[in-house]
Amino acid sequence: LLIHERILLQTIKFDLQVQHPYSCLLRFAKALKGERAKLQKVVQMAWNFVNDSLSTTLCLQWEPPIVAVAVLYLAAKINTFELEAVEPKPGQPWWSDFVPGLDLLIIEEVDRQVLESYDPDKRPAVVLSTPANSSSSALLAMSSASVTAAA
Repeated sequence: LLIHERILLQTIKFDLQVQHPYSCLLRFAKALKGERAKLQKVVQMAWNFVNDSLSTTLCLQWEPPIVAVAVLYLAAKINTFELEAVEPKPGQPWWSDFVPGLDLLIIEEVDRQVLESYDPDKRPAVVLSTPANSSSSALLAMSSASVTAAA
C-alpha cells in the first residue's frame, strides 16, 4: 500500500492543492446579461451546486471553468432562465467565450454527477435493479426541490 501511495504522490508531483470553481463562476456571471434578480437566483443556485459538489470528486475530475459553466447551465435550466453572454458570438453558445470548444455532452455529464449527489437512494453501480419510481426527471425534480430549499 505504501509503495502505491508513493507512486501516486510522485505522479501528481506532490501537488495536493485543489482549485475550486468559485472565482470562475463569479467571473462568468459578470459576463452574462439578463434580468438582474433572475440572474442572481441562478448564480446563487450554481454557487450552492459547487458547495454541495465539494463532497464528491467533481473538482478532481474536471477543471474549474468546466464545472463553473456546467453548474450555471444546470441552475439556468432548473430556473427556466436563458443565459446569454454580454457580447454573444453568432452561432456560438453562451459559454464559448469562457471555455472554447466545450461540448454540451461534457456539461451534461458534469450536471449528471452533480444531480446524483442529491439522490438519497443512490445505489452502487453494481446494483442492476432500480426502484420503480426512479427516473432522471424524478431526480431533477427532487434536486430542484432540494436546491431551492437550500437557497
